[in-house]
Amino acid sequence: MNKDKRSFSEQVKTEIINYPWATLEEKNIFLYSFIRTTGRFTDGKYIFKTTLIEHEADFRKLYLEVFQKPIRVEKTKTLLKFIIEHPKILSNLASIMGDFTISTAKETKAYLAGSFLGTGWVNSFDSKYYHFEIRIKHFQHSLDLKEAFETMNIKTMSLRKNCWYYVYIKKAQDIADVLKIINATSSAIIFEDHRIEKQFLATIKKMNSIEPYNKKKTDKTCTIQKKHCKSVLQNQEIQKLLTVNQLKLAKLRLNRENLSLSDLQLLYNEINDENFSRSTINNWLRKICEVSNNNNINQ
Repeated sequence: MNKDKRSFSEQVKTEIINYPWATLEEKNIFLYSFIRTTGRFTDGKYIFKTTLIEHEADFRKLYLEVFQKPIRVEKTKTLLKFIIEHPKILSNLASIMGDFTISTAKETKAYLAGSFLGTGWVNSFDSKYYHFEIRIKHFQHSLDLKEAFETMNIKTMSLRKNCWYYVYIKKAQDIADVLKIINATSSAIIFEDHRIEKQFLATIKKMNSIEPYNKKKTDKTCTIQKKHCKSVLQNQEIQKLLTVNQLKLAKLRLNRENLSLSDLQLLYNEINDENFSRSTINNWLRKICEVSNNNNINQ
């Protein structure tokens, strides 16, 4: 994971943690889902960790609002370790880990946001491939997460790797939608702007590479058609095998050898006051070439 990729994930997480949840229930779910993805019970305590050390005050404030008690924190240069020791809080955590109930769309958003804040990652908008993931330790928790995404009409994939369950998204539009769902709106706008720009530049590059090839192909086809049209118009016997309209087209192609099929169709219809389709014109040209080829074989 390079520095750019990490920084966009951190940008998203900073936006999430600063989001003002409207109700205490939303704050509860947000914090519980974060704790659920990052922590574990050990020696009669519950310990959860994060590398977002610059947000220590935000975590302390949120914890105090939800549990009405301060939390013990151990800090290193790269890690915050939160230690829950209060018996009543530990009891609540033990029960909620096995039965996580979400009843509204706003609570679902809080649940997804907290989960991403804990163990989520999204690669940078300028990466070659798009990827959004949340990794979970427990299989049932990964199913809960997938179900929550489905209620927001987001299709996810999952896999197990190195004792972790990964719930992930590859489709760029879905990633942009998820960023909005988890209230990282500014990050979603940045992601969308860069995605659209990248898509536009890729389209231009593709068009620039295809255009010379198409022109070369068109010129080659026109040269072959001109040769056969000339052959047909010089032989009255094989002209009997063609219709009046096909002979008119042969004369027009001979005089307008560089026109594309679409332009040839438009010019033919304009000159003759007709309304033949592009497909019809193309079939006539094939017929002319076929008659000319057969005549050359017979000779």
